[in-house]
Amino acid sequence: MKPPGEAAAGISGSQPVLNLLALHGRHPQRYPFLLETTAGNNSVTARYSLLLAYPESSLELRSSGLYEDGQSLPETDFLAALNKRYLSQAISASPEQSKQPFNGGWFVYLSYELANQIEPTLDLPVEQTQQSGLPIALAVRCVAAIIFDHETGKTQVIVEQGHARHDQINDEIYADITALPAESEDSQSPLPKLKACSEDADEVYLRSIDRIQEYIRAGDVFQVNLSRQWNVEFTEAVAATDIYGALRAANPAPFAGLFSWQDHAVISSSPERLISVKGNH
Repeated sequence: MKPPGEAAAGISGSQPVLNLLALHGRHPQRYPFLLETTAGNNSVTARYSLLLAYPESSLELRSSGLYEDGQSLPETDFLAALNKRYLSQAISASPEQSKQPFNGGWFVYLSYELANQIEPTLDLPVEQTQQSGLPIALAVRCVAAIIFDHETGKTQVIVEQGHARHDQINDEIYADITALPAESEDSQSPLPKLKACSEDADEVYLRSIDRIQEYIRAGDVFQVNLSRQWNVEFTEAVAATDIYGALRAANPAPFAGLFSWQDHAVISSSPERLISVKGNH
C-alpha cells in the first residue's frame, strides 16, 4: 500500500483480500454503504466491490416532506432536487480517472413507493414504508471509497480530487485498514436463535395472484414479481453485518449490498444489474 497522504492506495493480489464488511462493521457511520459481488469470480458482470465512505450532504424523502441534512425543504420532488444538486456538484474527471468506478458521488436508495412522484395516479402504501423506519428515497454524497477489483485482485482507495480534506481522509482510511484484525474474509458470527417468524397471510398472497392475473388478461402487464414480507425476531440483539454475512454465505450474488442509515439497514442479495453506466451513457 502507498504511504498515507497519496491520492490512492493499492494492495497487491498476493495479499489477503481486504474485509470490507469488517471495516463497515467497525465504523458504520464512516463507511455506511457496501456494494459488493460475493459470487466468486464475476469480473465480467460485476468487476468491482465498493465500500463508499465519508458521507457528507444528504437528501431524504419521507411522507412528512423532503429534507436536506435533516432540514426541511420547501420543494417536494426528490428526483428534481437530486438532479439539481448533482449538476451543481459534478466534478471533472481526467480520462484516466474516468476509467475508475468511483471518483466521488452519490449513493442513492429508492423505494418502490417513490413511483408516486413519477406517476401520481398510483396509490401506493407509503405509510407502510415509513413504519419500517426507512425513508421513501435517500441520496447521500460520499467523497471517498475503497474499491476491490475482482479482475486484478487489487484494492484501491479513492478520495475525491480537490476535496479540502483529501490527504486527511486518505490517511484516516489507511489507519482504519491497518487497524483491522487479521481474520478470514469468510469468518462469520453465528446468528442467535429465532424467537418468532411470520409472513403475510396466505389469503393476502392469493388475492395478489388473482389481481396479477387480471392485470395480465387486461394487457396492463406481462410480468409481475410478487414478494411476501417476513417478520423475524431473534432471542437477542443481532447486528446487520451478521445477517448480511450469513446471507452472502448462503446465497452468493454478483450484486449484494448492505447500507446502514441512522438506526436501520437494508440488506440485499441480487443476481441482476438494473443500471449500467459507461461514460455518459
